[in-house]
Amino acid sequence: MMSTFVVQLTNDRTHTIDTADAYQPEGPLTTFFSTGSNRTVLDSWSTRIASFRTSDIIAIHRGNEFAMLDAEDHLTLAG
Repeated sequence: MMSTFVVQLTNDRTHTIDTADAYQPEGPLTTFFSTGSNRTVLDSWSTRIASFRTSDIIAIHRGNEFAMLDAEDHLTLAG
């Protein structure tokens, strides 16, 4: 069920997160989560994968349509 999310930041950087199922705002941060193989909700059993300052995010795209990135801009986080 894991998806690819592409996060575009205000500093012209783009990060790809390959191991997240969902994301949500948490105070000043937007956090990406893995929910587990059979789970479909964010709860206390979800694992935080990556966080970004919400004010630095221009856009979040789900899917592979933005996967054409330079190697230095590609961030793959292991779960």
